Amino acid sequence: MVLDAVFARDSERAAAEALAERVGVPFQGIWLDVPKDVAQERVAARRGDASDATPDVVARQFGYDLGTIHWQRRKA
Repeated sequence: MVLDAVFARDSERAAAEALAERVGVPFQGIWLDVPKDVAQERVAARRGDASDATPDVVARQFGYDLGTIHWQRRKA
């Protein structure tokens, strides 16, 4: 199972972990770190994507208080 979302709140990350436990599958949370300008460029270049993200949405997301992220962090 793959869950792909922002998961900006501790409660959202905990819900993802709880879902995996509930359905009996292993869970590996991975948090991808990317510079804001790179994320905005990637979003702006999307065509025909199901996401409703725009560069302005990305800019707002970078202002979120993410709390403590216990998931494995990787550079994207």
